[in-house]
Amino acid sequence: HVLRAPGAVQHAVVFPDGDRVGTCTFTGVGIVWDAASGLALAEIYGRFMAVLPPGGGVLSWGHASWATISNATSGVSMGRLQEPGFHIYVASISPEGDRIITGSSECSGGRHQVTVWDVASQRALHHLRLATRLLDIAVLRGGVVATLDVHGRLDTWSASGAFLRNVQDSAQPLQRVFALQAFPTRADRLLAVARGAAFVWDVASGGVVRRLGGFPHLIRSTAVSPGGDEVLACGSDEVAIWEVSTGER
Repeated sequence: HVLRAPGAVQHAVVFPDGDRVGTCTFTGVGIVWDAASGLALAEIYGRFMAVLPPGGGVLSWGHASWATISNATSGVSMGRLQEPGFHIYVASISPEGDRIITGSSECSGGRHQVTVWDVASQRALHHLRLATRLLDIAVLRGGVVATLDVHGRLDTWSASGAFLRNVQDSAQPLQRVFALQAFPTRADRLLAVARGAAFVWDVASGGVVRRLGGFPHLIRSTAVSPGGDEVLACGSDEVAIWEVSTGER
């Protein structure tokens, strides 16, 4: 099917069971589609979308002071995560589906923070105060949070909000990382995406376990297989799949 979204699509997700697809336009129109028929099932607001396990709800956000949890079938809002005075521009869902992590900046530009939310109660559990605007965040199995700022500093934090370690310093970054992704089944591995390669980091030691290279273009999007044994990357007119255990394409 060709899904005709009402504008240029900047983000897309596939639901875990494969029966639905979500798209978001630059103007903030999010649509959940039936993969078999190509019909639109629900419309929500958001420039970005993520699926809440086991697939019954979606989280959407996009440069507003809130993120919305919506029913994936009807589009009806089931709650809002409010950050008054801040703009939420990045979010991540824990592999277990019990935590949502949002990154936001004060509207005046003075403060930056990460907020850890409980999905069931939709309450903020704690805030991580940061000195610089975030570029991306990821939450690993077990609740460890990884933060990447705009200068390339990569830090990890415990599930309770305590600082754990600096994995990569912004003064001497090992790689120009611009995106993070958790492995669905691992609490000790983090995928960091650079221009033409991806790196599997050991969260405890901060060392690079595997370099997934040989990609001649700027990587624009990545995905980790449900079992965590393969990584897919796409950019320009090429798609690559790596075996994590060997680093081979």
